[in-house]
Order: sequence, then structure tokens, then C-alpha cells
Amino acid sequence: MGQGPFLRKYGVETTIDFQLYETDGIDLKTDAVHASGDTKVMKDEGAEANTSNGFTDEGQGYSIVLTATEMQAARVVVYVVDQTSPKVWLDTVIVVETYGNASAMHAFDLDTATQDVNVAQISGDSTAADNLEAACDGNGYDIGGIDVSELNTAVDAIGSDGSGLTEAGGDGDHLTEAGGDGDHLTAVPWNAAWDTEVQSECTDALNAYDPPTDTEMDNAFAALNNLSAADVNAEVDQAIEDYHLDHLLAVTYDPASKPGAADALLNELVENDGGVSRYTANALEEAPGGGGVTPDVNVTQIYGIQDAAINLSNAFQLGAIQGNVDDLSPSASQFDVDITAHNYGDNDAYIGRVILFVEGGNVNYCSVISDYATGTPQTITVSPAFPGAPANEDAFLILPYIGVLPAEVADAVWDEATSGHTGAGSACKALTDVLADTGTDGVVLANDAITAAKIAASAIGASEIATGAIDADAIASDLNTYQAKVWLIDDDGAGTPTDRYVVVWFLNSQPVTSGITSPTIQVIEASDGSDLVGSTPMTQIASTGLYRYDETSNRIADGAHYIVKVEATIGGSTRTWYQPIGRDSA
Repeated sequence: MGQGPFLRKYGVETTIDFQLYETDGIDLKTDAVHASGDTKVMKDEGAEANTSNGFTDEGQGYSIVLTATEMQAARVVVYVVDQTSPKVWLDTVIVVETYGNASAMHAFDLDTATQDVNVAQISGDSTAADNLEAACDGNGYDIGGIDVSELNTAVDAIGSDGSGLTEAGGDGDHLTEAGGDGDHLTAVPWNAAWDTEVQSECTDALNAYDPPTDTEMDNAFAALNNLSAADVNAEVDQAIEDYHLDHLLAVTYDPASKPGAADALLNELVENDGGVSRYTANALEEAPGGGGVTPDVNVTQIYGIQDAAINLSNAFQLGAIQGNVDDLSPSASQFDVDITAHNYGDNDAYIGRVILFVEGGNVNYCSVISDYATGTPQTITVSPAFPGAPANEDAFLILPYIGVLPAEVADAVWDEATSGHTGAGSACKALTDVLADTGTDGVVLANDAITAAKIAASAIGASEIATGAIDADAIASDLNTYQAKVWLIDDDGAGTPTDRYVVVWFLNSQPVTSGITSPTIQVIEASDGSDLVGSTPMTQIASTGLYRYDETSNRIADGAHYIVKVEATIGGSTRTWYQPIGRDSA
């Protein structure tokens, strides 16, 4: 059966109500249950696919929710087909047509109360629509060739009382003459009665402004023409004196009697030195020094370190070289440089000299030049590497040759003979004493090198070992030792005679009472190695971590000897302990 078409908005999730019928086609099917594959959707005659949602029983009928994606089609068809056999309802087809989108079946959007309308014709005339658009587009309001802005100007000229129409003769004839086309509006004759009105308005404007009269202007220019060069100079001189500018060069400046205001700029900078002007201490507090020369400065420390100042002095006395990085892709250990302003020498010329950066990311860091290649540009390799690669054009100093590289210093220290370093308290003396005591070269101890005689009496005793210094926690796990103690109780008292075995496990001589699993006991006859008691699980005594085993059948005999083997898993490994026993043993 077909239902629809339903009209729904394009690309918007929607709910469709529908009915199912019994297979007789007469009564409604009211108890249908959706199963996977019962509902399929086809969009615009494309491939069919299961719907995202199954249908829902609404009582007498059903509903199904189609997703926004499933609604992205002009025509959507939903098939509701029972997959069971025999079917319990008639097949149903639901047709949905969409609206409100250019891709919908109906582009017109029914959900919008006010629609956007593009008027292409008026009374079937497209030209009329075009003229209306031109008149109302805001660009001059041109209606059928009449510029509305110009029409407004003409209306304003006519006036609200129509006086503009009657002043040209009073009968309006200028509006209709020359064919009635209005050309007389641009050629209205001047009315002499207007002269008086215009002149009155102009007079009022000039009176409000009050400009100078001709006489006043003539007198002003005449006064200017009467000024001579001497008059001008006199005025300028007076102005200079009024502001005391003459004291700069032309008039004596007395610092004991300063002209003008005391807090004027020059007066605050200058003080009296026995009748001679000099700058005040405040004026010079940021200057390099007094006396007219650059002061001599003796740098004795750099960042509080005297050796740093001495090394810097030696560097410049012995020929420090300034240069810049000339490398667009330098590394922290190798980079091209530009020291062409100096005699940059042959290959390896600067090996062993210290390079110090004075700007950039490595400022105040230094390293030792381990390789130098001349050329244009030159290439420097350092060891150790700087914290980071320098930037192109970073400035540096190459300090004087220090003679050796760090690796050479280290080699020299290790190769130095001990004979020249035997002073008391020195590290070399302590090392030679150890070698002398052991009688070895420090690599392998000779047999019997450490004897009792070489250890002071009672040098290592209980008092020399701190309490608790050596316990289970202080011993490495690979040095742990596990033991067990087995007790045999020969119980021949009242009741059933029984051999009672009790076992306690130990770790480094300390009892182990937790973490014990799978404990077993085995009693072996020493005479032939056969089992008196085969490997048998033991029972924990309450929760003490102690274990027991009672044997009533295979008991040990007088005059025979046996070996007890106990095993358990402790610390993740199997621990085994053997102990000889006998009825006559303690």
C-alpha cells in the first residue's frame, strides 16, 4: 500500500505517521514490531539502504523519524516490508516530497511568512519592471527618464505657497509657453523688486561680521610701510634682552647673579665657581667624568671575579680578534665567520683559542676552537658546543691562544707521574698510599693482599656497625638467603599415634610469616632414597604463617634416619630446604 506524498522541509529531521494493515488488507495491524531491515529508504531513485531509525508503535498507527541526512533529496521513498515468513502485515510505501531548498522538489519555502520575490515583469512587461528597479535603486531615482533629484530641486524653487510659479508674470504663463514643456523654468526673468531685498540681506551679513573699512586698512598698511630696518632690529634686540638670550654670547654671564628666573634651564645647570660658570654636580652625574677628559677606569673585577678582569686584560694585550657569524644555517658546534678585517691566517691558525660571544643567544658563553678553516668565509669548529646555534651576524671575540685543548689537559693529568705529587693531603698521595697498602696496581687485588694484620684490631666490631644498618632491607635482593626449620614431635600418647611435623620459614635468619604459598613436605628414607611420605601440602596454623603436617600411617621407625624436604613459593620463586631427622634425633 502507498501512503503520501508527505510534504516536508529539505535537510531537516522529520517524523512521518503511517498505518500498517493486516495481511487481509481490511483491518489495521496494531501490534507490529520493527526488526532490522524492515524499513529502507531511497533518495532520488538512488540505492536503497536501511533507515537510521526503526518505526515506533503509536497505538493504532506508527511513526518513523527520518534524519536530516535522509531528508537531503527532492523525493524520499520509505519501504516498510516485513522480513518474516509468513508476513504479518502488508507491504507499505511512504512517499515524501521536500521543499525550501534549491535541491528540493519544491524550492519555495513554506516555513517563511514573508517571501523574497524577484519581480521580473509588471503586467507581462519586463521593461516596466526594469524601469521600476532603476527608479528605486537609490542611484538618482530616474523614473522613465526623469531624474527625481532634479525634480525635487525644481519643486523647492516653486515654494510651498506656489510663489515661484506666479512671480514670473503672476499668471503662470511661463510654465506652459514654448509648448508646455517647462523650459521657461530655467529662464525666469529677473524682477527688479528683488534688488532691495538682496542688498538688505548682504548688509546685515557684513554688519554682523564687522570687517575693517577701507580707511582702516589703508592706515594699517601705511603704518607698516613706515618701519625701517633699524626699527625692526630694535624690536628684535629688545625681545632678546627681555628673554636674556644676549647672555649666551654677547653679554657677560655672572653665575653669582643669574639673570631671569632662578629655575630657568640654564640657571639650574650652571653654578658659581669663584666667578666662573661651571656645570653643577647634578648636571654631570650621568656624564663619564669631569675635567674635560674621559676618566681613566681600572677594571679590577668582572662580576666580582678578579681573575676574569686579569684574563680580559691579557686577552686584549695579546691580540683578541673581533668577528661576526656569517652563516645562515649555523650549528651549536660549527659555523662560518667573518674575520677578514684581521689577519685570519692559515688553516688551524686559531686552534686552542677561546671564542667568547658578546651578543645574541650565547652571550657570555665561551668555548675552545678545536678546528679552523680559512677561506671566504672562514669556518670555526668548537668543543664543547655552545648552548644553542648562534644567529647570523652575532658578534664574538677570539681570545689569545691558551696552548692546550681541554682533552689535552685531561690526558696530561692522567699521564702525570705520581712521583712529583706526594705532598701530604694531596689526592695523588692518598691514591699512592692505597696502592701501597694493597700491593696492587688498583685493578685486581693480589691474593692475601688484605690480611688480618692489615686490619686494625677490633676495627670492625659491633660498635662500628650502626644498629639496624644491616637488615633485610639493606641487603640486595640477589643476596637474600631463605632457610627453614623442621620440628618432629613423636606423639604416642592417648589416641592415634602420630608423627607431627612443624615448619617455620626464614629470610636472612628472620622468620617469614606472610607471602608463603604452596607449602609441601616430603620425607625421604636415607637408606634407599624412597619416599616414606610423598610430597604433600601442609596446613597453615591459623594465620600465623607457620605450617604443620600430621602423619598417622607412614611413621618413622626407631634406628632409621630420614631427610625432610620442604618447599614453598616465597618472593615469586620456589624455596627448598632439606633437614635430616630421626626418632632418636633431638
